[in-house]
Amino acid sequence: MKNASRTSSAFLVFLFLNMAFLFQGCMATRQRTELGPFYYHRELPRPEATESAVLWPFFQTYQSPRISQFAFRPLFNVRREDTGRDLRGHMYEVQALWPLFLYRRTEGPTRLRIRLLPVFFHERFQHPNGPEEVDTKLLPFFLTGHSPEEGGYFAFFPFGGTLRGFFGRDRIRFALFPLYADTQKGENRSWHFLWPFIRYSKGGGRSSFRFWPLFGWKTRDNWYRKVFILWPFFARVRLYLDTDRPTDSWYFLPFYAKQRTPFGKIDYFLYPFFSYQRNERAGNRFQEWTLPWPFVQITRGDREWRNSFWPFWGEHRKPDYRNRFLFYPIYRSLLYGEPARLTRRRYVLPLYWDWRVTHDGEFSEGRIKGWPFFDWTRRAGEERQFRALSPLWFWRPEGSFERNYSDFWKLYQYRRWPDGLRERKILWYRWFSAAPEAADPGKR
Repeated sequence: MKNASRTSSAFLVFLFLNMAFLFQGCMATRQRTELGPFYYHRELPRPEATESAVLWPFFQTYQSPRISQFAFRPLFNVRREDTGRDLRGHMYEVQALWPLFLYRRTEGPTRLRIRLLPVFFHERFQHPNGPEEVDTKLLPFFLTGHSPEEGGYFAFFPFGGTLRGFFGRDRIRFALFPLYADTQKGENRSWHFLWPFIRYSKGGGRSSFRFWPLFGWKTRDNWYRKVFILWPFFARVRLYLDTDRPTDSWYFLPFYAKQRTPFGKIDYFLYPFFSYQRNERAGNRFQEWTLPWPFVQITRGDREWRNSFWPFWGEHRKPDYRNRFLFYPIYRSLLYGEPARLTRRRYVLPLYWDWRVTHDGEFSEGRIKGWPFFDWTRRAGEERQFRALSPLWFWRPEGSFERNYSDFWKLYQYRRWPDGLRERKILWYRWFSAAPEAADPGKR
């Protein structure tokens, strides 16, 4: 009994101390009410907005001249936004268990989008010239839509139907797929039987026949001719016909393959593991050896140099590009672009990522990430931001994952604007302060 009494007393003391900590910053003014994570309401100076929360981070509202948002994390998020000059115009959006469900209505080209991954997709798209296109998919069986220019379509997979604008084709028709299908792209039309085994196409300067994997050919007037026998073992590919750079390639896989151009050649042995390439184009002469790919690659030329002993060490240099790695993918360094805009990236995976851009040698913008502990960003003449924790592997501070989930892991945030205004946030508590110079104009 004494032990139980002592445990209860210790628990009450612990609860009291925590409640005291939660409420020690409590205050209520016309602009601000702070009751810890249970309730707060505050006005924000930048951007000018108000935010409120009950049982943070679950229930939260945000209101600004441009954005109105209500969130019940992580279940759903409702947002209205005036994107101004953005193509979307006014936007209304509902997200639920993101990224599973999305409802978005805008004034832009994509007027309506509804998505329930991975089975349902609905979209209304307004073309610049006026007509509206509708597409609805209930995967994997039903696909339907309508366009004023092309008419409607409907498909019940795999039994039959018509599709428009899928897989880069103007029209696809099928019946008891894969038994029969035909497609059209411009003036070219293709017929498929027992796809992918038998195909025939013609029109628009192109033609082809395939009885896969035994034999097939494909041509395009004045551009290419391709033939295969017993795919993928024997093939001949002729590209860029009737130009000053025709290419002729033969493949006898896996033993030997070769490619010949007016400027050089490539020979493969046990393709793709061993190869030798030589280019004699003026101003870009080089030779390259792979033995075997991808483990050893060596390049020497006028504009290119490479030593790669993957995954241990490698370096690849061009006039506007440099790539180094050490124990790939642990360490990697990239440098690319021109002096007017030069980008540098460094990775020590998975812990450290560094990315920065310079214009004419002057710093422009950059980001450092110590995954999953923090990230830091800076733009010249604009705001700086530091956050901890930062477990996401991509950077979209205003993105949907941040909006729906970041409050569950973001312990601390710091922002500073060029005029010296600072914002700090620890868990739910946010406050702003001015730089000393701004707070006291007499200090110069």
